Amino acid sequence: EDYRLDRMLIVTYTRAAAAEMRQRLNQRIAKEAQSDPEHMTQALDDLEAAEISTIHAFCQKIIRNDFQAVGVDPLTRICDEQQQQTLFEQAFCDAMNQLLDEKDNADFQAFADSFDQQEIRDMTGRLYTFLMSLPEPFAWLDAHIGSLNQQPYEHHPWYLTLVNHSALQLEGLQALLLTQRRMFEEPDAVPALRETWQADQELYERLMSLDAGSPEVMREALGTTSFKKAAVCRGLTEEQKEWKKRYTKLRDQMKALVKDTAESLTIDPQRLNMELGMMQQHLRGLAELVKRTQQHFAASKLQQNVVDFNDLEQMTLSILRQEAYRAKLQQDYDHIFVDECQDVSAVQDAILQSIHGEQSCLFMVGDVKQSIYRFRLAEPGLFLGKLSRFSADEDARERRIVLNRNFRSKTAVLDAVNRVFEHVMDSRVTEIDYDDDAKLYPGMPSKGDPVTEVHVLSSREETQQDM
Repeated sequence: EDYRLDRMLIVTYTRAAAAEMRQRLNQRIAKEAQSDPEHMTQALDDLEAAEISTIHAFCQKIIRNDFQAVGVDPLTRICDEQQQQTLFEQAFCDAMNQLLDEKDNADFQAFADSFDQQEIRDMTGRLYTFLMSLPEPFAWLDAHIGSLNQQPYEHHPWYLTLVNHSALQLEGLQALLLTQRRMFEEPDAVPALRETWQADQELYERLMSLDAGSPEVMREALGTTSFKKAAVCRGLTEEQKEWKKRYTKLRDQMKALVKDTAESLTIDPQRLNMELGMMQQHLRGLAELVKRTQQHFAASKLQQNVVDFNDLEQMTLSILRQEAYRAKLQQDYDHIFVDECQDVSAVQDAILQSIHGEQSCLFMVGDVKQSIYRFRLAEPGLFLGKLSRFSADEDARERRIVLNRNFRSKTAVLDAVNRVFEHVMDSRVTEIDYDDDAKLYPGMPSKGDPVTEVHVLSSREETQQDM
């Protein structure tokens, strides 16, 4: 379509992947040049200047070109992990000592009195690392601390999360009821308890009809829920007594599940207000410590003429927030390609969206089921948001194209994977439903495949007899 490679930005996750992509493009273009030398020769020349890199390498280039926009030396180097750790530790100690001397800082003093120094250091490090993955780190922090003591508590996000979790827990009753129902097929079953089972099944159905979006209704309903007294069984054989004992044990688990769920939703408003108020004060103290640590950390890196990977992202976004620089970069690219976009962080996504102008095309490829870098602050929720928001319409401005044909695995393997994932993937737990779009379909169906084996490893220490 007459688009040139040197006007494309291609971002992938690792340097090795970027190098492999450049090599494959070179091989493919060289092959195509045999039948179309005019266009492909130009493409080979453009490939040398094409921007195929990791997000950090791209950020480094932007900062080097527009260093004056963020006030850094163009020869600034990236510090190694050991130097970064040393500078951060010193920044933390300086910030800690500075705040300890501020006796009138009630929030920080209350926070410091409640935890030992190692706990404070760990919290500071974890919170700082998380915040640096956000496009507006400290604005986000202040907003969330400010909303912590939201009233009434029934509308608070943490309580609504608890209610949704409780509704999910109650679904565990179904598995227990199913186990009981199967027990009636055993030769020593006690038929008189079928009536009890039916009453429990109806109770379960009533609980499942509760609206999880109405905390008050769910809490009151659970608080008044009671199981029907079990049917009286006389004249049982020893085998039937053992059967009944197993059946009763399952029923006791059901009762405990309902009781525990009801108790988890029962809140003492006075105690809650006190605890949230204390938590909010401690968080304000922690927030002040993280901000001071960041200030000292930034000053030390500036003095030593180094930056870290977080700085590359934050500085690049700072440059892109300036209209003149953003407009220039948007004009440099006709197409932006992002590979493994399920592992993009919030700040990285903000960078890519800023470069994507009205005249350019942004093409992102990813599979949220392969997202494994959340511990590195990847935010797969961004991918899922686009997946639900984009349209399958070919003419849509934001189009979703599902690639679910698998050419690498045999049909039997894909069937086994689909059967397992259908049961274990639920958006309320895993953030994704394994629907028809998520399933894998054979690109070249195979026949006569061997039976697929599934090996289940238990995380508990069990004897061979237990297994």
